[in-house]
Amino acid sequence: EIEGYQKIIDGARQVVENYRPRINVRSDWSVIELGENCEEILTGPFGTALRQSDYVEDGIPVINPQNIVDGSITTDGVKMVAPETRDRLREFAIREDDIVIGRRGEMGRCAVATPEMAGWLCGTGCFVIRLKSHCDARFVVVQIASPNVKAYLEEQAVGVTMKNLNQGILSAIQIFLPELETQRIIVAEIEAEQALVNANRQLIARFEAKIKAAIDRVWGGAG
Repeated sequence: EIEGYQKIIDGARQVVENYRPRINVRSDWSVIELGENCEEILTGPFGTALRQSDYVEDGIPVINPQNIVDGSITTDGVKMVAPETRDRLREFAIREDDIVIGRRGEMGRCAVATPEMAGWLCGTGCFVIRLKSHCDARFVVVQIASPNVKAYLEEQAVGVTMKNLNQGILSAIQIFLPELETQRIIVAEIEAEQALVNANRQLIARFEAKIKAAIDRVWGGAG
């Protein structure tokens, strides 16, 4: 019984570990620097603007690199500030469909802000990429998180103790840009694939629980 469960887990792990979203690029697509497609790129507030003493138990989430996990923004362990601190730093407030990207640590770690995240704050360790209307943020995120762009960011990042990105490096990222409708069609296909990958994650958790229950049954019976 346990071996059967384990085979299912192993198969699901193969899917989770090997899946990478891919865009099949056509030769007639434009290749444009990211900066040319942005309304603006914002660097998060420096330490003097956002101090440790500004953080509170309950308030407005502040997104830092550690809150960007597997292409999504998570509130696990997120730091928070009072509404008045957010208002003081309102130029760093996130809008729906903004791309939030870490500027240090793991290169290319980025995610798109969902509607409920509008008004949250970009943290010290992140940038906000605000695209023009002819760009789908999710389509651009797939490219920024691709191995090629990550390698470019690793190569260009500056610093000795900890490598950092800057706005110039981000602006120079080369992205493919078909018509907006084509971008949306591709994003819908990728999101359908990602839903299947997430279902495999759930399958792993479910069958790990079945293995535990089977082991507990055996030990319970032995007692």
